[in-house]
Amino acid sequence: MAPLHPLFVHAPLALLPTAALLATLAATQRYPWAAPATVLVLALGAAGAAAAVVTGLIDHEPLEDELEGTEAWEVVERHEYLGIATAVAAGAVALLLLWKRGTWAAASWRWGAVAALWGVVVLVLFTGWQGGRLPYEFGVNTPP
Repeated sequence: MAPLHPLFVHAPLALLPTAALLATLAATQRYPWAAPATVLVLALGAAGAAAAVVTGLIDHEPLEDELEGTEAWEVVERHEYLGIATAVAAGAVALLLLWKRGTWAAASWRWGAVAALWGVVVLVLFTGWQGGRLPYEFGVNTPP
């Protein structure tokens, strides 16, 4: 069976930085359309991150016997933990924005949400970098 994880990883890589950019625009309060767009894109990005985590956990099970104890396995484990942290962080910020109903009235939490989202972007980029190392540096799940 072909790995499913590579089919899902691109959604959070594209949507979470887009949500952070939209949140930054919304926080300036010059673009009223950006607040609801942020919530939608972030919710989709968080769902995509969760799907990437689930498919990653499914796909890494067959690799455990082959890679355990190697440097590649250390990268797999780091990638796994970072992916879970990314999905949880993105989901938490999405729930906060849904709870606040996308209103951007209070400057204190508005810019806090923006900072949190840019933190999620750092997480998703580092997670993606670790995941990208697996096929390109270690040849994991690549044809012979």
